Order: sequence, then structure tokens, then C-alpha cells
Amino acid sequence: MSTVVFSGGVGGARFLSGLCRVMDPSDITVISNIGDDSRFFGLYVCPDIDIVIYTLANRIDSTQGWGLSGDSYNVLDELKNLGHPDWFHLGDRDIATHLHRTLRLDEGWTLSQVTAELTEKNGLTLHILPASNQPIPTRFRTAQGELSFQEYMVKYRWDVDPEDIYFAGVEKAVPAPGVLEAISGAERILFAPSNPLISLGAILAIPGIREAVEHVRCPVVAVSPIV
Repeated sequence: MSTVVFSGGVGGARFLSGLCRVMDPSDITVISNIGDDSRFFGLYVCPDIDIVIYTLANRIDSTQGWGLSGDSYNVLDELKNLGHPDWFHLGDRDIATHLHRTLRLDEGWTLSQVTAELTEKNGLTLHILPASNQPIPTRFRTAQGELSFQEYMVKYRWDVDPEDIYFAGVEKAVPAPGVLEAISGAERILFAPSNPLISLGAILAIPGIREAVEHVRCPVVAVSPIV
């Protein structure tokens, strides 16, 4: 059966890990949140896509739930010594992924094309589609000012009260190639246990995606993210 999974990061990756054990991964299409994407040290980082790839390729640092197992942090340590902030941890081998992605994007590749390449190079047969090829960064309005998702979650560790959440530029974004086709052709659609506001919500906010899900005739099942 053709299965479409809407997914964020850690929760979605663990759900997909189980799903791949009970069905053919090549029948699975993942529509991934890109609201968390950001640039660090000039590199384009896609946390949710990378967590899914690393997890399914058995390369994830299972203690942290992100990054590569056994990675070192020499580059980050040296950047800190040079006066750069180090609150967002990027391991040395993890940086290679982000450097590769950034180089490809600078060469004119789309995020969809780079994601497909990274998926294949990690030995995976499922299909991972970014929800859009246009950036739609999640933004938090707080008393301390406007924050990115990574600032809110990692730098300040949720210790600020958000007054509003929005996805910058989402009204002009379009679904990535294959997203609407995967939804309309799905025999079942699963919403993985991911944050409903800032993971799944970011995907559904892209014009056309929510409407596509509302018009399918196949079963649509959501797995609660609240434990």
C-alpha cells in the first residue's frame, strides 16, 4: 500500500523506524516539516529531514535524538574559540551533511533534489519530500522579541512565553514537486507523533496541502504526540 507520512523530527523518525519494520519502505513517502530549517555558520541546516535520515540509516545519536552517533565537535570548539556562539551543536561529520546541502543549493539544486540524494546516499529506499522548496521559517513572537524556532527551543530552552507563532512567507510557498501527487495517490495517510503546532502545522499551512488531505478518500490517521 502507498503510505504517506506527515513527519516532524524525533517523534516522526521513531515512528517511521517502526513503520519500516512492518512494511516495505519503498512504499512510504514522508512529507517533512521544513519550518525548523535555519542557517548556522552559513550552512543550510534541515533538522527534521536529517533526524529522519540519520535515524532510519541507523546513524543517529540515540542519546540526544539528533546528530550522528560518535560524532566529534572539533569544528564547533574552534569556532567558539574564535568568538562564535556555540549554543547550536553541530558535530564534525554532521557539518559535512550541511556543507554538502549548502553547496548543492548554491549550484542551483532544489531542496527536494538534495534531500533525495542524501536519502539515497544513506542507503534508504523510502521517499522523503520537503513540504516545500521555499523556506517557511517558524517564528515566535515573545516579550524578548521575535525568535526563530531553534532560538526558542535550543538557545532559550522554552524559557520564554510565546505570544504568537507564524511561518514566515508561507502564504507564497507552494508544495514541493510530488507532495500533492503523493497525497492524492495515497492508500493511507498517517500523521506521525510530531508537534501539532510547529511540525505538522507548518506543513499544513502551505497552501494546497491541507485542502489536498481534506479531499482524499483513503483512511487518514493521526498518532497523538502527547504521552
